[in-house]
Amino acid sequence: MQQYKCDIAIVGSGIGGLAAGALLSNAGYRVIVVEKMPFFGGRCATLDFQGYKIDTGVSLVVDEVHGTLCREVGVDFEFRGVDPLLVCHLKGKDYPFGTAEGMATLISDASRDEAEMGRVFQAMMNAVTWTEPSSSMSFLDWIMQYTDNPDLLAVFQCLVTSIFGLRLSEVPAGAYFRMIAETEKAGLKTSGFPLHGGGAVSNALVKAIRARGGDVWRHCPALRVNVDNGRATGVLVTRRGKECGIQAQAVISNAGPRQTLELVGTERLSAGYVKEVESLKSVPIIRVAATSDEALMEGSSVRLLTEARRMLLVWTPSNGNPHIAPEGKHLLAGFAFPASAYPPFDFEDDIKLCLQDLRDFIPGFDERAEILRIDTFHGDWPEYGTHSGYGLPLKTPVEGLYLVGDTTAPLGWFGSPAAVKSARLATADVMQRYQPCPLE
Repeated sequence: MQQYKCDIAIVGSGIGGLAAGALLSNAGYRVIVVEKMPFFGGRCATLDFQGYKIDTGVSLVVDEVHGTLCREVGVDFEFRGVDPLLVCHLKGKDYPFGTAEGMATLISDASRDEAEMGRVFQAMMNAVTWTEPSSSMSFLDWIMQYTDNPDLLAVFQCLVTSIFGLRLSEVPAGAYFRMIAETEKAGLKTSGFPLHGGGAVSNALVKAIRARGGDVWRHCPALRVNVDNGRATGVLVTRRGKECGIQAQAVISNAGPRQTLELVGTERLSAGYVKEVESLKSVPIIRVAATSDEALMEGSSVRLLTEARRMLLVWTPSNGNPHIAPEGKHLLAGFAFPASAYPPFDFEDDIKLCLQDLRDFIPGFDERAEILRIDTFHGDWPEYGTHSGYGLPLKTPVEGLYLVGDTTAPLGWFGSPAAVKSARLATADVMQRYQPCPLE
């Protein structure tokens, strides 16, 4: 059996795995990333479908996270910032927000009177500037202390679900305000779209890894994480139809917690850790992609639909971006969430409601648009790997085996930025414990 050697072996080429690989390669480590799929990036990839660029998950990125990472490792991607990124659609009116002033205007117009507006806004400001609410209660229980106004609840439902993919009753109250605090602390201000789709970020990171002597192998499923005396020593994979081994000082898994359990074997892990992994609840999402001859919406901002049944986020990524759709065509993207993040799901019914939401929001939708594809993301390919507030540590019970991805980020981080954050934390620990080996 052929054997390869590297400093760090990485299983999975999602944004967490590629970020870790690029950071380590930039620091002089020899890295091999293995990916079972025929493309790089996991949920941060872009595929061609009938001439349209369709993202596998990540469409929006944050320049202070993704852009900074790429520039740090010597690569870049074309990025278009959008301001305002989010616009809340309430009772036929659009409300740009993202600042305290914008939020105040939205809350004011949704409130019954000034007293209610003041009560809600003061509670929010106190949670942001003084102390966040207890996470022993849900966001719904917290906000119901100050209002039962359906319009305000719909606004908060949109805000919370757009971030966490969960209903108000499913999100710990403190999670939302921890996110605001972490966003402020990290200076995350510039969001927008990679001009060639979310996969442009992953492709740039692959380029960075290869430029420094590392490699990323597609069509290369991992079969086992090798463990010797309680320490990870490499990975057994299938490459080009044959089994081969990768010897490494440490292993980073971006394959997902459950898949990592299978690669290691539950007998090598503590019962408590196995229970933690098995208790994780992922977040499902529904995506609708529709095409048209004319743009169905103006601008590039993402609309949050407060009065929709299932559809939450809608935007037209082809506006001002010739790379997303064929010439003379436009692409509309809509993301929706099931009635609950907990199974069983009735995606057939959810999709019917999604399409009705689009008909209600976009005049003449059936006549002007054609459905390109509808996808559901759940199970082993969810929107998020865990509910906010319920993650795992970076280090597994196996010495030298790390987990990266959105399930292992600090509280307050979510989605793709969380995966990058976890990669930074994991690689910082790797660099403290292991030294790059001299090239043979």
